[in-house]
Amino acid sequence: MSLILIVEDEKPLQDVYKLVLHTHGYEILTANNGLEALDHLKSFDPELILLDINMPKMNGIEFMREFIKLKSVSAVIVLSNMSYSEQVDEVMKLGAVDNITKAKTGPAELLALVERHAGT
Repeated sequence: MSLILIVEDEKPLQDVYKLVLHTHGYEILTANNGLEALDHLKSFDPELILLDINMPKMNGIEFMREFIKLKSVSAVIVLSNMSYSEQVDEVMKLGAVDNITKAKTGPAELLALVERHAGT
């Protein structure tokens, strides 16, 4: 079973992602911001991280700057409501493997993208 860390401050979206992925056999951890996510990485090594960009306390860009120092093998997919922005571009340059436009991505597309990068 693949472990996925969902880093999303919007609880309803976090719950939907968690439900969709857990239903398909993934083990899920959640964090409400980048600081919580970094704390999880002290104890867990997820195969995949779904990362929102705009969050309180520590945003996705700040998280990625710290994450790349950890030399983790986790793949990161950016969660954003923008298909392209300077923020998305910066996170991609820091090593994210893909980008999800939240408003345009349904459960089937999310699952397909996760399966492409994490497997089952």
